[in-house]
Amino acid sequence: MERRTTVYEASQQFDEILREVADRENSYVLERSGEAVVAVVPMRVYEDWQRQQALDLLRQAQRNAGDQNELLRKRKELFDLIHQAQENLILTDEVEVQQIVDEAIHEVRAEMKIKRAMAAPLIT
Repeated sequence: MERRTTVYEASQQFDEILREVADRENSYVLERSGEAVVAVVPMRVYEDWQRQQALDLLRQAQRNAGDQNELLRKRKELFDLIHQAQENLILTDEVEVQQIVDEAIHEVRAEMKIKRAMAAPLIT
């Protein structure tokens, strides 16, 4: 059974409240200025709460382990892609790489020229 009392009254009747909680397994909610501030519960209730907290932490750890496994898998995929790109670069001849770079520069410059022409005010 749950009972409510003020912190002040609880301090005046502390021994009686402890006996009720320990022997009769009653619970007390102590209030200050009309607001609940603390609960006094039987040890069994507290131990059940601790077990539940431990189970919740274990479940969270299991979820985190799953997340870590997913991150490790994605990390491996990323490094595999990097290694593949490195191999492709090694197999590519230096002249071909320079041609690709030159073409990219040419395309970017052409796009910039078009954008500047479109942004320029029309003279009539």
